[in-house]
Amino acid sequence: MIAKILDATARHRRGILATGVVAAIVDAAGASLDQSIGPRLVPVLAVAGALLILGLASWLQPRPAMFVVQPDVPAFGSPVRAGSIYLALCVLLFAAEAVGTLLLKVRLGTPGALASLPSAAGMLVFAALFVVAAWRGLGVRLQPEGVRVRAVWGTLTVPWEALPVGQTHRPADQPTTLRLACARPDLVRRRGRVAKETLPTDNIDAQFLADAIRYYVLHPEHRAAIGTEVEHRRLHDALTDR
Repeated sequence: MIAKILDATARHRRGILATGVVAAIVDAAGASLDQSIGPRLVPVLAVAGALLILGLASWLQPRPAMFVVQPDVPAFGSPVRAGSIYLALCVLLFAAEAVGTLLLKVRLGTPGALASLPSAAGMLVFAALFVVAAWRGLGVRLQPEGVRVRAVWGTLTVPWEALPVGQTHRPADQPTTLRLACARPDLVRRRGRVAKETLPTDNIDAQFLADAIRYYVLHPEHRAAIGTEVEHRRLHDALTDR
């Protein structure tokens, strides 16, 4: 049952996040008009607790050994985990409460009300970053031209030609990052603040990702088909047989 809820959350993340943003706006408006903070805090904490429990359940699930086919890019992308969505909603909820409380103090003319402006603004920016990250589905992509990492602060593109044949090592465990050995670092392109030649694996099986990258390094004839359902099935069969 939990697995189905998590899967549905990941599949419909944009609708859920959009609903969460609207609910946060309504909550902030309500908080700015309601002076009874105590009674309002109980349902807020209950919702936040439920979101955190679901988020924890998501992160305790094994990382999936699969890609999401993105034919419009085209690419094979790392799946979006529901935990990032629940975390974004939780932070958004607290940001809405902070903004609503600030507006209430300003409306009532509370002395020193603007002193809480920096913290409320910080919470709002923090929530926006989480929502944008969950909305975009950041992570690793395999594309016909190479490996691409999309992070909050930038992107990293490692062309297949930059990777030495036979040097993409399979990790012995499940690290949260996978480091690539580049034979041609001059071909690597970075934009913004993103770790150099390091792939995040918090939402995908690290060994599966390493095997897939190694496969395309060794088989350049299959790179052009990346992003298609047929190639995804063929890659899965090839890695399973191996």
